[in-house]
Amino acid sequence: SEILSVRDGLEFDEERLREVDDRLNLIRSLERKNGATITDVLAHQAKVDAELAEMGGGEQSAAELAEQVEVAEQKARTLAEKLHELRLK
Repeated sequence: SEILSVRDGLEFDEERLREVDDRLNLIRSLERKNGATITDVLAHQAKVDAELAEMGGGEQSAAELAEQVEVAEQKARTLAEKLHELRLK
């Protein structure tokens, strides 16, 4: 009777079950791709994060990059005008 009362008090949440199942499938997929265990997967992530940080692109904001593009475009226009003038001469 105690087990029956506990069973009757349990609620089945199909949405939560689906979320947990999807999460487990993702973990298994990552294990197949990046290592046999969660530790291997996390080590791979740390390696990728370190490579990304080494590239240095992570700390620049979009505004800074847009400004760099604008400066490069202006420099290219100036050089193109000089080249045009030299060709005319």
